[in-house]
Amino acid sequence: MNKVSRILLVVFFMAATFMVGAMVLPTLASAAEYVNASPAFTVTYGDEWKSKPTTGEADVLTRNHTDASRGFSISVADIPEGLKLEGHAKSYGEGLVASGIGSEFEIISNEATKTKDGSPAYFAETEWMYGGSTLITTGIMSAFKGGKWIYVHLWTLGALEDEEMDILNSLNFK
Repeated sequence: MNKVSRILLVVFFMAATFMVGAMVLPTLASAAEYVNASPAFTVTYGDEWKSKPTTGEADVLTRNHTDASRGFSISVADIPEGLKLEGHAKSYGEGLVASGIGSEFEIISNEATKTKDGSPAYFAETEWMYGGSTLITTGIMSAFKGGKWIYVHLWTLGALEDEEMDILNSLNFK
């Protein structure tokens, strides 16, 4: 290999390294993580999700997206007596309606899944009316751990997108 070929190879390698780094670093830099001590778990989300006061008794973290069309909460509660994990969406909906926040609650899907670490969980997609006139779609990832019901619930004015699903699927027990 002659000197010019070596220089071109080094320049190409440096350019490729820079391009890969430029794609990866913004992703790493923009990630935020909620860490819960007991039961120990994490949930990750982007820094475009801004702090909002928690409203529910079980809420440990609430965030709204900067575009104001969606938000999420992480909740930790005692497991209600008799609640099975597959019944999480119905229990969530009953609480939503009983609180007066929502009406016309409908479960679109409710399926067994796993958290990021492989723990048993259920994921549900629901629709309900806010204020009697605004259709809300909510994704709910629920799991039981250490005698607690941990659920990440994300609401949006449209369909659940990849970014929202990434948050819901990031529930990771330690």
